[in-house]
Amino acid sequence: MNIGRFIAAGVLLQDARSFVICGGASINQGILKSCDKLDVFTEQFAEAGAVADMSVPRSNAEAVLYKGNMVVLGGYDGTSILNSAEVYSSSTNTWSSFTSFRVARFGFGAAVVKNQIFIAGGLNSPVS
Repeated sequence: MNIGRFIAAGVLLQDARSFVICGGASINQGILKSCDKLDVFTEQFAEAGAVADMSVPRSNAEAVLYKGNMVVLGGYDGTSILNSAEVYSSSTNTWSSFTSFRVARFGFGAAVVKNQIFIAGGLNSPVS
């Protein structure tokens, strides 16, 4: 991995070869918007910057593969809990906005079932 990160979101892309890990936090760099890509066959990470940065930093977010693209949902940006989401196109190496959800949350689970994204659990306020 190019940056040591924890509480990150990751998904195996549709090519079944590229595992992309996004966001999370780093002890030295705080909350991240960068991504790393692992080739699961060679077990080698791509060079830093091989996957474009997300538009905002996100820790404790969740990722799913939806209609062939990686979608990163919610999380915490260091200031606010997020209800936004963004979608990554590996063919263009770009991120774009995705439908936001009703309640901002982080630390939840997500799955795609019958072509719909379901999220469950998590928190929508800081833990004190």
